[in-house]
Amino acid sequence: MKVVLKENVKGIGQKGEVKEVKDGYAMNFLIPQNKAVAATGGNIKQAELMQEKNKENREKEIAEAKKLSKNVEGKKIVMQAKAQKEKLFGALDANDIVEALKKEGLSVGQGKVKTEVKIKKLGEYDIVVEWDGDVKANFTLLVEELK
Repeated sequence: MKVVLKENVKGIGQKGEVKEVKDGYAMNFLIPQNKAVAATGGNIKQAELMQEKNKENREKEIAEAKKLSKNVEGKKIVMQAKAQKEKLFGALDANDIVEALKKEGLSVGQGKVKTEVKIKKLGEYDIVVEWDGDVKANFTLLVEELK
């Protein structure tokens, strides 16, 4: 049975796509859960319009991400934290780094900062901000002792 997905469904497809699924899966799960509708002529046209709109939105998101990445790329952000003998009193996580970026006037959004290691000591760390798989920016985070 062909269906038009009304939202992203893991393992099936993205919102607005027309997909062929088993009849029972469509009738017992996708349609009752309001995740899809039957692929009729009108629904397919609506899906095509939705995909076109999604493509435009995606292009805008990528342009915005590239603009933000230029602002972050190569920066050196200084962050202060409580420490004793080079060890922090708690690990810094991505949310702490996002807050440090906000204090510098750089808004990157939650869930975009990727760290290779947990930050538990004073020092310099290379941090990656990843908006989409394609748009990334690297910056240096210097963690100093709070005085």
